[in-house]
Amino acid sequence: MSLDAIALANHLVHHREVFGDKRDADVKSPSEPSEPPKVVIDPMQARHMVVKLLQERRNFLKELLVVTGQNALDGKPDAAGSSDFSPRFLTDANRELRRALDWYLLLKDNGL
Repeated sequence: MSLDAIALANHLVHHREVFGDKRDADVKSPSEPSEPPKVVIDPMQARHMVVKLLQERRNFLKELLVVTGQNALDGKPDAAGSSDFSPRFLTDANRELRRALDWYLLLKDNGL
């Protein structure tokens, strides 16, 4: 059996436990006040979004290094200076990547 099918079945069982069965809700009369739905935060979704953010930041830095490396290797004097590249930009990008990694490690250490 596929792991995706097992995960889907697990999700559906958990969903029924949290929200109840829709068929049971149809039996109630419309005059009865209904309870507000419970909101369940999915920790795996938050983890996947952090991983996506880190991957995007890594891809951005890789592309930035390729662009700046190509400009510096053109053989022209002051090629890096003419490419509108600011070392401050790279420093800021590295600082943001470090913050994202620290946040990810904190989430991982807390089991989130």
